[in-house]
Amino acid sequence: MSAVALGIGYFLKPTALRVVKLTLWSYAFMMLGYLMYLTPLIRSNANPAIDMNNVDNPINLVYYLSREQYGQAPLVYGPHFSAEYKYDDNGNVEFKKGEMQYVKGDKKYIPIGVSQKPKYQSADMQIFPRIWDSSNDQYHADFYAEWLNIGTETSDVTGRQRY
Repeated sequence: MSAVALGIGYFLKPTALRVVKLTLWSYAFMMLGYLMYLTPLIRSNANPAIDMNNVDNPINLVYYLSREQYGQAPLVYGPHFSAEYKYDDNGNVEFKKGEMQYVKGDKKYIPIGVSQKPKYQSADMQIFPRIWDSSNDQYHADFYAEWLNIGTETSDVTGRQRY
């Protein structure tokens, strides 16, 4: 490969040689960047002692690259920490349907269902939600309300207490 590059460089003019060098360097760095996506697959197939994401197939690689193991905290627009779910006429929480989820089977990938995310009241949505916890499993929302000195009842998305 290097002999071919040297041979081409010997017969080309200096300006054309610069273009060839730039093209080869661009290709090399592009391949280096794309090969980084294969690193988790290679590492996971070696079965290391700590393999939390188990990225051993393309479906798991998609989940790994989209960072689904970290959850979805709203950054630009979303519900505030004490947002209420949106309910339908029967009193059930409304859900927004997402993408089809797959798992690896013996010979093919098996669809396991569509991912669902709960919908929130439009009054509870805001730009740049300051603090957020969708479940309050660890009492984060209670702590936020106490820390902000607003109690559990708020008037609107600004976090001001009702009077």
